[in-house]
Amino acid sequence: MYKVIILIILLFSTIILLNFLLFKYIVNKAIKKYIKPKLNSTGLIFTSYNWLGFFNRGDFKNDKFVLLPSLEGGYPVIATYIDVFYNRGAIQKKLTVRIDTFFIIIIRVIYSSLSSVRSPVRENEQVNFVIKLLRAYGECLGAKRR
Repeated sequence: MYKVIILIILLFSTIILLNFLLFKYIVNKAIKKYIKPKLNSTGLIFTSYNWLGFFNRGDFKNDKFVLLPSLEGGYPVIATYIDVFYNRGAIQKKLTVRIDTFFIIIIRVIYSSLSSVRSPVRENEQVNFVIKLLRAYGECLGAKRR
């Protein structure tokens, strides 16, 4: 009996640890690949970030509350919200960033106020790849069923 309880506790601990490590990996990849270059291209300097928590969306106040992964285009998308702090001259400012992911693939990075960053939103290169990949997979499944 005790072995089963210990096994369940270890399983949940492992799941929580893996979830934390995946979150860190996704956020660090988004910062390195998308957020820092975007800020540097506009003359801003990235300083740090802060995770907002499960239910806080920062400056994205109009987003609906979704506890489960949302389906965008029929595919599950998990949104992670972080506050990014950057320097403009001697003044430190804050920007909320939404990172949409499909498993561990970053689909898009959305900024809360583009007026403070002053650059147009560019589509993520992986968006089209993921959509094409999933559509091809869906077509293969549909062809096999017929």
